[in-house]
Amino acid sequence: MEKRFGDYHFTECGLDDVYLKDWTLYKCGNCDAEMPLLPDPDDFTAWLAEQLVRQESRLNGNEIFFLRKALGLTGAKLAERLGVQRVEVSRWENDRQPISFHSDFQLRMEVAERLLSPEHVAEVMQALRRYTKDTRVKTITIESVVHRELVREEMAVA
Repeated sequence: MEKRFGDYHFTECGLDDVYLKDWTLYKCGNCDAEMPLLPDPDDFTAWLAEQLVRQESRLNGNEIFFLRKALGLTGAKLAERLGVQRVEVSRWENDRQPISFHSDFQLRMEVAERLLSPEHVAEVMQALRRYTKDTRVKTITIESVVHRELVREEMAVA
């Protein structure tokens, strides 16, 4: 395996628009497959979930699916928590129906309360006050400094 630094389109997380910038990458000498060095999956998932709940636009299907999985919920359990039918969650996740503002807000607060620290709940509320667009126009670019911070936190715990 060859170690290098570079940019990586991180589709493995289940989201189409997440990019790792100046990241530690490993390239296989036999098949040319390239994989990023990732911190603890739970920490990384929580960090990425935080970025999603802070965005100022409506969640899309892949983002809803990612957040549901991050919460460890089935579609039926998420529907129950949000007070909607299971079929509605399925329609959101498959981009056949946009999520309502109310359900979007409830999902974000559920993520903030269950996956993030308490001070993040107020920050999510602030971000939602600026909610104006129906779809996200920005990609999520994760700088290598975030990777180093997450790894540093992981090392401190060990």
